[in-house]
Parts: sequence; C-alpha cells; structure tokens
Amino acid sequence: MVGPNASGKTTFMDVVSFLSDLINNDLDIAIQKRTDNFFDLTFNKEGGDIEFVIELELPNEIKELYHRDLEETLDPFNHPYNKNKKYYDCIRYEFCFGFNVEIQENIIKSEKVVLFNRLNEYDFLIVLVKKELKLEIYPEFEC
Repeated sequence: MVGPNASGKTTFMDVVSFLSDLINNDLDIAIQKRTDNFFDLTFNKEGGDIEFVIELELPNEIKELYHRDLEETLDPFNHPYNKNKKYYDCIRYEFCFGFNVEIQENIIKSEKVVLFNRLNEYDFLIVLVKKELKLEIYPEFEC
C-alpha cells in the first residue's frame, strides 16, 4: 500500500486486524488490543458508535447453489421474495458497535446481512437483522 504520510494506510490495516480480532475473539478483546478506553477509538475521543460495512461478491459455487435452491424451494410463509426468483450475487454485512453507558460495557448494537444483485440496486434480500438483544432471521434464508 502506497500513499502520503497521514493518509490512513496504517488505520486501514488496523481495521483489517480489528475485524480479525473481532471474529477470532470478541469485541472487548479487539478493543483492548488497541486501547483501554473505547472513546480513544472514536473521532476526537468524543464517543459515539462505530459502523462497519463489508461487501463481497459471492463465489460462483455459492451463487449457483443459492439460485437453484431458491427456485426449488416452496416457501411455507408465502414470502414475496421467493415468488420473484431473485438472483443475488453479493453479500453485505453491516454492524455497529459502541459503548453502552447504562451497563458500562462495549456492545454490538446492530448487525444486518443483506444479499443483493450488484447490477440492480432494488434487487436485495435482508437475511438477518439484530438490534441490541433482538434478533430476526428471515424465513427464506434459514440454514
């Protein structure tokens, strides 16, 4: 990676490392490897939530498998997405974490998983939404 001083090269690499720590350990460990105080990670140390969005193109094997399964599945909930036989080639994972003042802990405040078609911004399927302690798994994408 090449760029001028103070352009964010190290910060970008630390984001990748942070995500690895989050996946392999947990939120507290990922934060503690960088600082003892969550607020040090925020803009001007003012606090507030931190959000990540990761988008990936699905591998061909997954795209073909999912597309075929979607066409063959009869949805017991009569969900409108399955009737349209959509084709999704990408996945987006969004999550937000921050410091909860009431319980004095770092928490993942929300997560969302979306399948989408990169050529059609209106062709998407929300698979999972989690806000604080509430989890919704959408029936057309149960594993």
